[in-house]
Amino acid sequence: MNFGLNDDQQMLRDTFARFLDDNSSMARVRQANEAGGFDARLWQGLAELGTFAMRVPEEAGGLGMGTFDAALVMEEAGRTLASGPIAEALVAARLLGALGGETQAELLGEVIGGTKLATLAFGDIAGKPVQWLAGGAHADLVIARNGDDVVAVSLTEADRKAEENLASNGIGEVDLAKAEQTVLASGKAALDEFARGLEEWKLLCAAALNGLAREAVRLASEYACERHAFGVPIGTFQALSHPLANFITEIEGGKYFVWRVIHSIATGDEGVGAHIPLALWWNAKTASVAAIQSLRTFGGYGLTTEYDIHLYNLRAKAWPLTHGDPQRLLQEAGRRLYANEQAVLPDVGAVSIDFDLGDKAESLAREVDEFFSATLTPELKEHAHHSWDGHHPVVHKKLA
Repeated sequence: MNFGLNDDQQMLRDTFARFLDDNSSMARVRQANEAGGFDARLWQGLAELGTFAMRVPEEAGGLGMGTFDAALVMEEAGRTLASGPIAEALVAARLLGALGGETQAELLGEVIGGTKLATLAFGDIAGKPVQWLAGGAHADLVIARNGDDVVAVSLTEADRKAEENLASNGIGEVDLAKAEQTVLASGKAALDEFARGLEEWKLLCAAALNGLAREAVRLASEYACERHAFGVPIGTFQALSHPLANFITEIEGGKYFVWRVIHSIATGDEGVGAHIPLALWWNAKTASVAAIQSLRTFGGYGLTTEYDIHLYNLRAKAWPLTHGDPQRLLQEAGRRLYANEQAVLPDVGAVSIDFDLGDKAESLAREVDEFFSATLTPELKEHAHHSWDGHHPVVHKKLA
């Protein structure tokens, strides 16, 4: 196994971490909240860093970088509560580059350059013309499905209706059927490409939520070390410290869940389709409850808008809701696992990390699996179900 980042990836992460620390500080996030949840200066700075060209194919003028690289960026975007639909814009730019061809090269250039804000519509316009869109209150362009077509919907000020929300998330309600549409491509190949984009968005959103959750717990841990009660830091009380420790374990698992899914896609594991919605569900759930626990660590202060943890709590709940109720992701995973629903897997590019345990470990795993398959009869399984300690002398002697 190798989870180490190569030099280029470490430089990528460090570059975006520094940039976002400077340009998505909590002061800037609060300013963006007053402007409807979008920071235009941040967006232009991200464009100058090449953010929106990352996932655009090189032949279309992009950087041709992989999904794993984009996920690293999204972890930092989540950590700093970056004000703008970055995950949606990354996927929208890729779809525009993959499907738009030379006729849309100028438009793609404007999206990559940050002069036009592009986002995604998750529903089919043919059946759901009015949709809430991430960044919809500010978007100039929406990549969407309309029946058998993938279209670019151009928005004007009159088309956008900002949807007021506590998280100041820049959500907008848009009637996509009334806005001007340009068909990018039609048919099964085009729809499959669009579906790949939606699957990739789930992974990028999961990565952002993971970064958000980690920072929320860090803020709570820092406060618990500074705040004193009864003459000691409140972090010495297990009722506060143990839940935070539990959550950082779940957050760490969520990060590697996303990484593992990307790695599995890259190595050709066709059965990984169900894991994509599960990765988003896990990180959405973890971010929501970790942010709540972190907020409670601050006591009553956590509920006041002056404390930054309040912002993390609101964004943790708002970000995944643009796709709908996160519980629906479990239904989607269930259909893929048990109802033979097929997912169109995204092209994630090259991945340098490795989850392979090695030949020796794989051999041991097969040996153990074969042992239990042969040893655990239906009678022994029934015994284990009704046993308090799970002990059976015959099985344990064989194990020895």
